[in-house]
Amino acid sequence: METNKHGKGKTEPPMRTLVLCGEEDESLHQLACKHCCNFKLHRFAHVSDKELITRSAVPRALDGFADRSHVVAVILNAEPFMGGTIASPPDPLETMFGLARHVRAVCPHAFIVLWHPAATEDAAMRLSAFSSGANMVTCYPEHLEDVLRKLGSIGPADRQSGPNAGPCSCSWCGQCGMTAEELWLHQPLYHIYDANRSGRCTACGEVADNLAVHIHEEHYPGGPRREDRRHLGAVAVVHRRRDNKFLMVQEFAGQGFWVPGGATDVGESIRRSAERECLEEAGVEIKLHGLAEVDYVVCPKTCKPIWLLFVFYATAVDEDSAPKTVPCFESAGACWVGVDELQKLPLRSNRVPCTWFPHFAEGKPCKPLVLPEELQHFCKNIQF
Repeated sequence: METNKHGKGKTEPPMRTLVLCGEEDESLHQLACKHCCNFKLHRFAHVSDKELITRSAVPRALDGFADRSHVVAVILNAEPFMGGTIASPPDPLETMFGLARHVRAVCPHAFIVLWHPAATEDAAMRLSAFSSGANMVTCYPEHLEDVLRKLGSIGPADRQSGPNAGPCSCSWCGQCGMTAEELWLHQPLYHIYDANRSGRCTACGEVADNLAVHIHEEHYPGGPRREDRRHLGAVAVVHRRRDNKFLMVQEFAGQGFWVPGGATDVGESIRRSAERECLEEAGVEIKLHGLAEVDYVVCPKTCKPIWLLFVFYATAVDEDSAPKTVPCFESAGACWVGVDELQKLPLRSNRVPCTWFPHFAEGKPCKPLVLPEELQHFCKNIQF
């Protein structure tokens, strides 16, 4: 089934395509239809004909090759179907993984969304989805709508290959026809979990060792916004007590999962840093209850710390709040993880989660939420 909205009989080709695949879900269809002004919508309730789906998802230029100036979004509904019809796939998740791989192979610049109810409860499934070609895994309508708005903002109001098209292209997938600001939006949205690349920036021509960081900092809308990297940071072990699960972030550049946290901004307190980083990386507002530990390395010559990392124990302000699923420069998303899952997951670093998840899952205490007395001489200029 195909849906499209054009003005008064006009036949000009649309600049964006949205493909909705899987068992019919009226809420998903209605959400997609809200964005028909920006997308030509194709809907496939049954996904056995991969070739037909990919032909719909891969607009062709006049030379017959895939038009990489065309924005393509593919939503794969992998929610288990309860109707029991013969046409229903026996395993919708594996079916959609296979379809994601097929679409990715023929359309490298497609933005593929896997829709599944365990999007923030099954970390292994998230990784399988990304390894199959997905750019995003979600179960939240508001997050999907946010992404459709972002995708709908990339490219001019007419054809991207027209005179209003931008000069920038993506070094990862080849999407072209973007302005520098659109490239800034595109790169982390599509590729935050892909490996870092070096090369020449198509927005300014500069050669960068890390293109993702360069694009994020040098082409920030409104002007460059460079990060002041400090050797001082905070992370949070966020405990969902009702089922003994812990909040983990799907880190950038394929590094697996870790606890939410990062560097402390200039003028920011350590505690505020932990709260801010958790909201940015995992989308969850937290309440700090105490310290787990403070990890540090001291320079043998100066006896001053080379770096300090504060590890806090925390809970979510609202355990039912939706963790982040929209990729951005901060992370690819977040997920609740049980202690028994840690050994099965790639971890950016295993010491903090493997030490403190079991500790707090067993009901053991944290330290007071104060700067330890023995570290005060290290932290004279640090606001706790």
